[in-house]
Amino acid sequence: MLSPTASDVRVFVPAKDFSISKAFYKALGWKLNWEDAGLAEMEIADRRFLLQNYYKKEWADNFMIHVSTRRGSRSFARAGE
Repeated sequence: MLSPTASDVRVFVPAKDFSISKAFYKALGWKLNWEDAGLAEMEIADRRFLLQNYYKKEWADNFMIHVSTRRGSRSFARAGE
């Protein structure tokens, strides 16, 4: 039996307001790699997700993303700024 492999997995994150969402993630330290009218790739520590200019309340209300850090208290403090 063949074992599946993957070199990357990226989640699509909904954005109610695309501009505000990009600014929010950038303020948390995420780098904007590229963007077009409907999609932006955000990266931090070689981890990426795709922020999309799309919002569906029922989906967004149930969407979660989990990010692990080595220095949780420092990351939490930055998020509160």
